[in-house]
Amino acid sequence: MHSVTLSVFTSKSFTNHSRPAVYIIHGGGQIAGDRFSAIDSLIRLFEGIDFVILSVEYRLALEHPAPAALNDSYAGLVWVADHAAELGIDPAQIMILGGSGGGPIAAGCSLLERQNQHPTLNLLAQMLITPMLDDQGQTLSAKQFEHVGPWCAATNQMA
Repeated sequence: MHSVTLSVFTSKSFTNHSRPAVYIIHGGGQIAGDRFSAIDSLIRLFEGIDFVILSVEYRLALEHPAPAALNDSYAGLVWVADHAAELGIDPAQIMILGGSGGGPIAAGCSLLERQNQHPTLNLLAQMLITPMLDDQGQTLSAKQFEHVGPWCAATNQMA
């Protein structure tokens, strides 16, 4: 069994009451990055709100092909739900967030949550930020930007 690493961020004024949580799955095209990628800007989205923020470290492709990242992220999410009380989380208020390459993983976790019906896991919401959902590269924009920009259609197809 592969272990999964999570980072937990709480406010400086941590209390023992149950709070909402945001479970973050980082971007990087599923081939780069780690649980700290863009974490500061994502945390700023929730500034001033008493949230627990968790970020998962998943195995990256190409060394670990799909569904490794999905399995790691879902296992971490289930662990969070199972340990909500000790983390100070309201288990009925867990939102999953996936950016870029983390978007399809977050969507996949949401689908697994619905399919598996784990007794302690009941996602409140899903937030996908510029999700990398196109695996075919047949859209007009994919063709227009095949080799243009930092994340072009060719890079997307490779990832």
